[in-house]
Amino acid sequence: MIPLSHNPLWTPDKRDFSHSKKFGSLPASILPTNGLGRVPISIKDQKQTLFCTGFGTAAASEYQEGEELCPLFQVAKIGQLLDRPILDGADARASMKAMILFGSLPRSLSPFSLNKHTPEFVANWKNWPEALDKEARKRSKAGYFSADGPYDAFDKVRMALYQGAAENQVVIAFGRWYPHWTGTFCNGISQSYGYHCYVLYDWCMRNGVTYLKIQQSGGKAMGDGGTQYIDRDTFNMAWQSLQLDSELYIPRDLKEGEDAELRQSLSFILWDLYYRVANLFDLWRQSSKR
Repeated sequence: MIPLSHNPLWTPDKRDFSHSKKFGSLPASILPTNGLGRVPISIKDQKQTLFCTGFGTAAASEYQEGEELCPLFQVAKIGQLLDRPILDGADARASMKAMILFGSLPRSLSPFSLNKHTPEFVANWKNWPEALDKEARKRSKAGYFSADGPYDAFDKVRMALYQGAAENQVVIAFGRWYPHWTGTFCNGISQSYGYHCYVLYDWCMRNGVTYLKIQQSGGKAMGDGGTQYIDRDTFNMAWQSLQLDSELYIPRDLKEGEDAELRQSLSFILWDLYYRVANLFDLWRQSSKR
């Protein structure tokens, strides 16, 4: 969990692509009671780091790529995009953009691990062999959508999962996380919270209650083998601050025939331009206050 003092600036942007505008809004009554029957490809463990954005985005990409991916490569590439190692956490959009610009690396090709290397080492993109970049770009994402629509937060997630089932899309949550959410079930919220990135991959019915399934990055000892369950009321309470510091994103995979190299080049140019303009604006605003 990223401490409140390290606010990662996860703020919704009206310019985000709308999932409901692209795919429509179906009645929630069509959603199957017991979900989609999905199973995570791997359960990851970020240990004592604040690397949840890299671990969450890598886990989400696995559903579409159909293979285990390296979260530490994702951590390094988010840092490369931001031009700083993300030891204190990362921006939500930068985390999604890194999936588009750099792609994801198969775990089998990764030369590093947290068992053998320090967080400072793996987070520095300069330590990663450049030869791995070409392989990672084969697993680039084409873009991402914001999970929205005329539903409560709970059903925004379920509808996005349902409509994206054919393309193995999941929802990546960037939002508030509460210290007591450590067991199998996440119940209630509190005044104390931090920030966390995690994957919402399915839902189910247990004892007459519908729960969203959370894929965690705290190893198999967390929750039910790495999966936690959150009910509608708790999730909606936690996400009532959606307009303040939380967001739900759905990554879109490249279609057959789309040019990953071309998309990567154009996206990087636009993203770099955005950051340069934003930095200049911040400098101007600071100077005007003096």
